Amino acid sequence: MAIKIHQLPDQVKGLLATLGCTSTVNGDRCSDYFAIAEDTETGGDLSVALIEERASLPQREWGYSMHVINDIKDTFCQIYHDDGNPGAPEEIVLAMLEKIIAAELDISIIPARAPTCREWDAMMGVIDGPQAHWEYMFSWCQDKDPDCAIFRVARGGASPHRWRNRSATGRYVNVGFRPVFAYMDTDVPVPDGQLIAVGTLYMDGEPVRVPQDPDYDGDIADYIPGAKLEFRAALEDPAYQIQAIKVGNILIADRSLLKNISWEDLAAQGFCIKD
Repeated sequence: MAIKIHQLPDQVKGLLATLGCTSTVNGDRCSDYFAIAEDTETGGDLSVALIEERASLPQREWGYSMHVINDIKDTFCQIYHDDGNPGAPEEIVLAMLEKIIAAELDISIIPARAPTCREWDAMMGVIDGPQAHWEYMFSWCQDKDPDCAIFRVARGGASPHRWRNRSATGRYVNVGFRPVFAYMDTDVPVPDGQLIAVGTLYMDGEPVRVPQDPDYDGDIADYIPGAKLEFRAALEDPAYQIQAIKVGNILIADRSLLKNISWEDLAAQGFCIKD
């Protein structure tokens, strides 16, 4: 079985955009079905449809569920509900997709995306200081500037909790890509704050060295405009192994891996959720 995970932010966008194309018997809006993973050997896929649970419910009980069809393992259809945690619809739906992939395919680490501000703050609650590598380098987050739609949020720089807006199309020497991976606990508990090797970043098919001086004036690699980015299994050479910090059910890279990369560059490859 050779599993390919689709870029989940793209699927989140599609699920939310197509809400209302069908509806349940009680009137809840449903989306189209979207494949979130596929077996490249058999052609089977793992597909989901989003259901907005509102009909006949008070607003405090509104939420989402997903109808799941797993043709990869040929199991019965399943219904998954959101965890009831607060957040933007994009965050809630993304967390559901990550949970479904882990449960349906027994995968513990889900491919990368940019973090949310909520996830950044959670990381800083677990690990701080030089080991978090926030000094002199901002990192793109998913979030928009609430006051200006053309700007996105970057975190870090002068302090671990600093918030700064930047043009989504701008490529800056002091703003980088620090990926986050979804993580589902295995039989061996892993404490928050522990570093885990999660893979190797490739740019246009070439492995990218993990920077040892990860600030704007250090050795962070520059993004090559238009280059394809992908994450693969970690190479044996430690110089290419991305180390990520465990924070609950996510793993956040302990430093930015690329600079001079715009938010739009990331969104174009499915690492951010675009409007």
